Amino acid sequence: MPNDSVTDPNNPLSGYFTPYTAEAAALDAANAARNSSGIRYVQLSKLPPGNYTFRVLPAKPGRKSPFYVRYAHFVKSGDKTRVVECARLMLGARCLACEHIDALEATLNPTDAAIAKEMRPEFSVQFAALDCGLPVDPADPCAVICVVEAKKTVHTDLLGMRQNAQNGGDLTDPIGGFGICVVKTGAGKGTEYKTQPSLRLGGGILGGSMANAIAILKGMPDIWGATRQTDAEIEEIMAGAGLVGAPAAPGAPTAGGAVQQNFGPRR
Repeated sequence: MPNDSVTDPNNPLSGYFTPYTAEAAALDAANAARNSSGIRYVQLSKLPPGNYTFRVLPAKPGRKSPFYVRYAHFVKSGDKTRVVECARLMLGARCLACEHIDALEATLNPTDAAIAKEMRPEFSVQFAALDCGLPVDPADPCAVICVVEAKKTVHTDLLGMRQNAQNGGDLTDPIGGFGICVVKTGAGKGTEYKTQPSLRLGGGILGGSMANAIAILKGMPDIWGATRQTDAEIEEIMAGAGLVGAPAAPGAPTAGGAVQQNFGPRR
């Protein structure tokens, strides 16, 4: 039987199928990019230059901020780059990764110093958001939720919007909030980000209706729920990078070519 709800007078077959729209394809792409928890992860640093529009979701009950600020070490361990959150900067606690960096710098070897520089903690901010480039499906409003990871300039711009009512106010309010547009230009070390309120997308009630807003608020992820590695896991990552926890034989080279030091915990 033909589908009478889909007709095109210029196409005699139109009643027998549903066109595959660009919007539907975009939603399929977003669904395919979801991780094991069902949430899509968007790293702005890995996207090409362009304009990206989001609606920042509010903090979950019991949380004070919608933003998860992270300082992380990026360690080349084996054939992968592993992420180790910096306990020293985030918690004011002992950080094994920082101790390895200190030990590398103490060798005074230029190559070890270069490795240490690559491992120094980097700032990023994560926040849950709606991807305003996708349509909200009332049957599954949470399909457009994502977790965005951004650089410090984006975070600074967003804080400026919230702290100054003339710049927007509470962008996360489920009823009176608004979308943001992140403009990415340049490439490599010349990459720049400028974030401003969106004049066209993402404003008004969250998800376009009260029912969608409730479903989205119930389904938004807790970005503060990430677990940090144990000391043993961090040492395993460091061992994969050639930074072992026990001294090697006298004169054995380090990852950077200097004489092997004890890169294990220093008390």
